[in-house]
Amino acid sequence: MAFFAQRNQRNQRKRQPLSMRVFVPLRLRKASRPYPGNNVLVLPDAEQRDVTVVEGGLAALPCDLSRDDPEDAVQLILWMKEGIITPIYSYDHRELQAGRPKQTKPDANTTLARRTTFRADTSPAALLIERVDADDGGIYRCRVDYLLSPTQNKKVNLTVIVPPSRARVAWHLGNSGMMPVENGSAGPFQEATQPVLTCSNDDGWPPPAVVWYEGDKVLDDTFEVDENGATVENELRLGSLTRGDLGRRLTCIATNTNKTQPATTTITIAMTLGIVSVRVEEVPPVWAGERAEVQCKVWGSRPPPTVVWWLGSVMLSPTHTKVMDDSNMTMSILHFTPQPQDDGAMLICQATNEKLPDQAVQDSRLLTVNYAPLVDVQLGRSLDPLIIKEGDDVYFECTVKAKPSIFKVEWKHNGVKLETGVGVFVFVCSLPRGTARHPSTRRRIHLRGYKCQGNILLAASPPGCEICACLCNAAKDATLGGKDGKC
Repeated sequence: MAFFAQRNQRNQRKRQPLSMRVFVPLRLRKASRPYPGNNVLVLPDAEQRDVTVVEGGLAALPCDLSRDDPEDAVQLILWMKEGIITPIYSYDHRELQAGRPKQTKPDANTTLARRTTFRADTSPAALLIERVDADDGGIYRCRVDYLLSPTQNKKVNLTVIVPPSRARVAWHLGNSGMMPVENGSAGPFQEATQPVLTCSNDDGWPPPAVVWYEGDKVLDDTFEVDENGATVENELRLGSLTRGDLGRRLTCIATNTNKTQPATTTITIAMTLGIVSVRVEEVPPVWAGERAEVQCKVWGSRPPPTVVWWLGSVMLSPTHTKVMDDSNMTMSILHFTPQPQDDGAMLICQATNEKLPDQAVQDSRLLTVNYAPLVDVQLGRSLDPLIIKEGDDVYFECTVKAKPSIFKVEWKHNGVKLETGVGVFVFVCSLPRGTARHPSTRRRIHLRGYKCQGNILLAASPPGCEICACLCNAAKDATLGGKDGKC
């Protein structure tokens, strides 16, 4: 009898009209966090699960529809979000559409509602939110009304991770203002300075970890979050810089999840470095009138130096300058044509750094210029050409300059070589200094057409080393000049 009594009670409960069921009304109160609208919905206490998803992904909020009584059935499912009064999704078994429970979105105009779908055929059932936005995070409640069992509420705390999109790097020296990193380079810094590099992020949630690396080595993993939780910063203090810090590559990484790639910024340390040394390559003897090449190498300058050449007090322009990045060396090549008067001059290579204008470093080489004989013929200094008469003794002086020194001086008259003999005497006063005399005694002298030749004994001497000078009509007007033996 007890068995039949229980079955009758159960059947009566099944036949009870749905309108007779009692639902607990929702309480409305002000929330501590601001939400749209004047009133906000605060969900009652219930079992809670946590779901974490990355912004832009798909969130599946579970809702357990299981029941103890196999004869029981789900009647209505409502999804609500704390802060929104109207349910965001309704799944109603009491009304069928095309043989399936009626699904409605009471506030279908919201972006959240347009991106939601309920799946009752999964285990557990779930509310799917596509293209999750940061504003979608919060507390959701799944309310399930059964035919026989009491209403159940399931809470889901949805946390939306917003990956950091950037890691900003800036630097400063001492009390100077912050300088942004440009073109991936911090600086330039001078030696012995102590720069501070700051890496920050302001768009990640939850606040990301911001860490400095050099290669795989962690340099600094201490970061600070501001009181609003909006900005995270990590300051990397570099010690006193040396030349070895030039080109160091440091990386800042900001991350708050292993589900996405972190935000990464790599910077290179740029430095202004002074000139370490300057060297002019050895300069072999050169020939006057011929093109010569000299090289000068400058080490240590950053940025590359400005190279200026000097020949004595005359500034020359370098023909070509090449920067060798791999060895921090700059090579300057000078092409020039020396002249006889450049022999013994100082060839100077001077380098300066435009960022360090007070520093100038130079090196020099003594220039040796070989040149063919330079010949000058004059009437003897003790003679007055205006009073010379036929039968007087006269002599000529031939001055020769050459490098290397000449080894022989010859006199010719009308193309005929003059030798010491009757009426002619040729001697050399100082051959190393290049001076020779040709006196003529007690004979009629034709002054016009005399010429002096100087010869250099040198295998490498250029052709045409015989340079001539002539005395033009000295008896008439004492004018000296002429070229190539022609007066």
